[in-house]
Amino acid sequence: MNKLHLGCGTKYIDDYINADINSNLKADVHFDMDKDKWPFDDNFFDEVLAWHSIEHSQNYLYVIEELWRVAAPDALVHIGVPYITSMEYNLVNPYHHVHFNEHSFLFFEEGKLVGSANETTKARFRTENVKYNYFPEWENKTAIVKEYARRHFFNVVGSIEFFLRAIK
Repeated sequence: MNKLHLGCGTKYIDDYINADINSNLKADVHFDMDKDKWPFDDNFFDEVLAWHSIEHSQNYLYVIEELWRVAAPDALVHIGVPYITSMEYNLVNPYHHVHFNEHSFLFFEEGKLVGSANETTKARFRTENVKYNYFPEWENKTAIVKEYARRHFFNVVGSIEFFLRAIK
């Protein structure tokens, strides 16, 4: 099973091909995910982990297209990113160029928002699950209170995780 850890930073994970732009960090391969053709064959990875990396992209659609290209059909793609309304960790961070909420990957899902943005990408994913990582003061609230707060207030959710499948 081939597994990619994209933007590994200082978190090297055994049994993954760890990739990062920073050649001073321990990684199996170094490349710029925004500019370089990723050094992997089409359909190579059965699993891709992008943990707090793609929000730094200055060429997001290229990253999504390359991620889809190297993912095998039905590959699991696990993406963790800051939630859009997290002021503490996201909106004020000058290194975050893309912002995410629960709808972000619906633009790549058939029957959802594909075609609504005049896009040209052929990248397609199916959302299997979305996990919200709430700030501690919201964790024990009821589901309806959390949903209302998430949609109307800042600093309710710190990060969001997407569990996707590559559709080919």
